[in-house]
Amino acid sequence: MTEITDESMVPQDMRDVEKRNAYNVAYKKDNTLTVNVRLNKKTEADIISFMETVNNKQGLIKDLLRKYMAETGHTPEP
Repeated sequence: MTEITDESMVPQDMRDVEKRNAYNVAYKKDNTLTVNVRLNKKTEADIISFMETVNNKQGLIKDLLRKYMAETGHTPEP
């Protein structure tokens, strides 16, 4: 595969896609946090079964965390 060294040889739409991807990577790095949860199929089958019925898993988890935070008196750090 030949490497293109002259930016003008790259189609404009490809440059736009690359810029958009670079922006998205930088935005996610600066503004988001990814949290993964691993569930055991044997011991947490009830949770897995329930989660399979939920359309918006992220929304559910956020709502439950905010409810828990309110119940425990957790206040966000500035």
